[in-house]
Formats: sequence, structure tokens, C-alpha cells
Amino acid sequence: MVWEGKLNKIDDNRWEIPMDDSLGMRTNAVIYANEDMISQIRSDNAPQQAANVACLPGIVGSSMAMPDIHWGYGFPIGGVAAVDGDSGSISPGGIGFDINCGVRLIKTDLTLEDLGGNKDALVDELYKNVPSGLGSKGLTKVGYKELDDILTYGSEWAVENGYGWERDLEVTEEGGHMEDADISVVSDKARKRGLPQLGSLGSGNHFLELDLVENVFDEDTAKVFGLKEGTITVTVHCGSRGCGHQIATDYLQEMERYVKKIFVSFPEGASHFKHQEKIVVSGNPIRKSFLAAQVCNYRDKMGVADNEFFLLCFGGSRGAARINEVLLESAGKLLAEPGLRL
Repeated sequence: MVWEGKLNKIDDNRWEIPMDDSLGMRTNAVIYANEDMISQIRSDNAPQQAANVACLPGIVGSSMAMPDIHWGYGFPIGGVAAVDGDSGSISPGGIGFDINCGVRLIKTDLTLEDLGGNKDALVDELYKNVPSGLGSKGLTKVGYKELDDILTYGSEWAVENGYGWERDLEVTEEGGHMEDADISVVSDKARKRGLPQLGSLGSGNHFLELDLVENVFDEDTAKVFGLKEGTITVTVHCGSRGCGHQIATDYLQEMERYVKKIFVSFPEGASHFKHQEKIVVSGNPIRKSFLAAQVCNYRDKMGVADNEFFLLCFGGSRGAARINEVLLESAGKLLAEPGLRL
């Protein structure tokens, strides 16, 4: 199918699908792409999914799609949307689900001149040596013991076994593995699916490609990454294959078993469920009520005037750890602001 609906050019790098009540859209959709890319984006009808996302209850601002937009499961791949905490909804399967799916850019010092007439031969060699496609088997053969070490130590295992360099860990999130990961909760089925796939690329939108640095727009950033005009890079997009997909599947199914209790973060969310006796309000409103109940006492005890501004910087869930760390590092600057209390 091809998108034949409205697609208005905003500027050289943005296109808009205007809000259309007849389609159920609650806002507009904005696609980030240039003139050369937009015909390809139209061709697989991905703009339709960007418009569908604009129909979501509680959506805030525009439905957006990044330059890599292409057809997905519900959202387009590359689709982004913010939803309201009271009226919005979150689905782990909006785009699809995996664990640690991502992209790695690998720089080289090779140039086009270095490749000469060997470009096709190099691509053929990569295709031959990097297993890809649905159900592809990896080149790295491991047993259950090694798989447990991989799940525990992540990239550290790869480096120790000759699949990388120590300095790679310095530029990898979390140093290559999560410190508090608990592999005891990974099912045998997930292990079996992952066992033969280590070192394979997979299928779908996963890819490996050779790229050329044609232009450098930010010299300082390029220097940090070691990128120079005219050099070749390798881009890899892959995930955790069957192992990660099965882990996500296992826990979605686990969640379905516990619908006897429905936990909602805001009381307003309870109205969306039939059995009100199963609703348990937890999280944000509870913490907010604690704050509201105590704020007057805090102001009195701390000598803070009513017109002074409070900034709550340590709160939220376990996932807010990174934000808290940044705020802690910035505390000195924040405290220098007149009239601000942390």
C-alpha cells in the first residue's frame, strides 16, 4: 500500500499530516525527512501508522516519526509519542518489543580510495560472515554455562573472549551490563531460543551497512567520536534475538495472570476498568499526597517563605536513578539560583 493522504511540507526536513477528525486524529503527525526520503516513506504506507498514533487517547503534542520511519506493528518504526499521565496509555507492543535493541556505529580509518574496486567483494564477505535472516544461527557456539555468563556479564564476556576491546566498554551504556540483573528469572524457553543465535543479526529491520562520512556539521563532536570526512563507518542494528523477545513475552503473559488486581498510578485511570473492586491506586498520587500533606509543616520547620519555590529532585521510580544523578551533580549550580530551595 502507498500513503495517498495529505502530507504537507513544513520545511526542508519536516512534513505534516494535518489533524483530521474524520480519521479520529486528536492531533497532527510530523515526519522528519527530506525531499529525497519522502517518496520511499510514502511507498510502504508508514505515514498511515503515524496518523493512527495521533488517534491515541491522552496523546500530548504531535505524533512524530524520525527519519528511519517504516512500517511497524502498531506505531511505525521510528514513531514517537508522549502521552498524558492521567488519560494516556502505554503499550510494550506499540512498535514491537525486544530487550536492548539498538544501533552501534563503528568507525574505521578506511577511505573510499582504500577500498578501490573491492566494495562489492567486501559487502559479499560481510554477508557471508555475519549470519542474518529469520531464525539464523550465530557463529559463536556456546553452552548453557556460557549463556549464563553472557546474560550476567554482557559485553564484558565478549571482551574477555576476544570479541572486542576493553575500551569498547567505556563507550557502552552501563559498561556493557546491568549490575543488578537477575538471570534466575530468565525462563528455560528464552535460554533455548537464545542459545543458537549469539552472533547473528536477525531479520526484520535489523541491518549491517557500510556508510561514508560525507559531511561533518559539528567539528567538536566529530572529533570526540573520531569521525572524519571521507572515512568509512560500519552501522549495526540488532537486538537480543529470540532470548530477549521470549523474556518480554514471558512477562507479558505473567502480567495477564494477575488481572485479579489492577494497579493504576492515578485514580482517574480506574474508570477504564469494569471491576472497580480490583483497583489499587499506587505510586504517583500516593507520593504526591504525602508531599501535599507535609509541605506546610516543612515550610515552617525550614523557615521557607510561602512565595519561595521548591524543586523536588529526588523522587520517582527506580528508573529515575539517572535523572537523580544528574540533578545531584548539578546541585551546586541549582543552589546558586536565587529563591530556589532543593
